[in-house]
Amino acid sequence: MEKKIQDARNILQQIGMPLSQQNDICVYTLLSLAGITDDSNWEEADNQWIGIHDIITAFLNIDTYRKFVKEIAWETEVWLADARAYDTYEWG
Repeated sequence: MEKKIQDARNILQQIGMPLSQQNDICVYTLLSLAGITDDSNWEEADNQWIGIHDIITAFLNIDTYRKFVKEIAWETEVWLADARAYDTYEWG
């Protein structure tokens, strides 16, 4: 997945996004919007409409979640892709 993360960061750079919008959250948002997973290729990217709420609260795994936990609003539902489950963040 690291290669896909770097690819997404390169795409954001190539389309002229400001440096502040080439951060991890923007990279993960691009991957989510394109439907890119560990098992997919960029040729399989799609353009499905999903709500921003679904993107911001969905994380690849617990380690990624921990990187952003301080930025998550209190009582936000959090979905972890590798756990196939969700929880509610209530620790403020």
